[in-house]
Amino acid sequence: MNDDAQTLSVTVLMATHEGAATLCEQIDSILGQTLSPRSLIVSDDGSQDGTREILQRYAERRDLTVMDGPCAGASANFLHLLAMPSQTDLVALSDQDDVWLPQKLERAAAALRAIPAAIPGLYCARPLICSADLNTCRIAPLPSRAPGFRHAMVQNIAGGNCMVMNRAATDLIQAALAEVGEIPYHDWWIYQLITGAGGTVLTDDVPSLKYRQHRHNEVGSGHRTLRGFLTRPFRVLSGRYAKVSAAHANALLRSSHRLTPENHTLLESFVAAQAERPLTRLQRLRALGVYRQGRSGTLALWCAALMGRI
Repeated sequence: MNDDAQTLSVTVLMATHEGAATLCEQIDSILGQTLSPRSLIVSDDGSQDGTREILQRYAERRDLTVMDGPCAGASANFLHLLAMPSQTDLVALSDQDDVWLPQKLERAAAALRAIPAAIPGLYCARPLICSADLNTCRIAPLPSRAPGFRHAMVQNIAGGNCMVMNRAATDLIQAALAEVGEIPYHDWWIYQLITGAGGTVLTDDVPSLKYRQHRHNEVGSGHRTLRGFLTRPFRVLSGRYAKVSAAHANALLRSSHRLTPENHTLLESFVAAQAERPLTRLQRLRALGVYRQGRSGTLALWCAALMGRI
């Protein structure tokens, strides 16, 4: 057990919706951490399957707070939770259907403790990608290139269920939430905001959670299968990717004063490049140095740029 990490306090924020089938396993794994969280706050989006009753039973005997969610999807639910002022050193996000390994929070605290308090810090746990029954698991691959704003502009490597943030990061998020409009994916926007503001993103090489895959995942890890691995990079060619990219860019523009001068300029140049003709758009994006992970991801990015899908 890391004695320094044990001095940091942690709040866990969980968004739920119809999660009764797996909820107890996840809550038990959170409460059984070697670094015990000070509190667990759950926002429920109108569940009718017994989720609320399970949460109330836990709340009667543990420090667990249950509140009503906005009922506008998982991202809106997590942003609803993140808008609350933080009372602890660290904040961790939790899905309702994973299982955390015992040292997840302790590993995050030990890593984030090394970041100066004034710098936004984001820790990304490494997941085990598991079947619905958790009996079949394999380690998620590590990113081949380092995290950064030039990467965050076009791809996310920071899954929400893997995130733990320091106080500077949560303060940054709360300040930005008062300015932004639509945010399709809370975790991607958080990754963009923290890197854009000059924060530090840490990725762990040791797995510390079981990421359950099933047909109800709002955003799954289908890219861990062979079929998904071959097709996922080219999803950037879809119109949906372009809409999400534009929405996130608009949100970042509203908070552009929170970015470093270099990243402020990069964001404005990225948005300007989107309006250019195909070849000019491609040339400008390449000159900006934006990148995705892997060769197939980079190829898909350049194809999307030529097709106006970014």
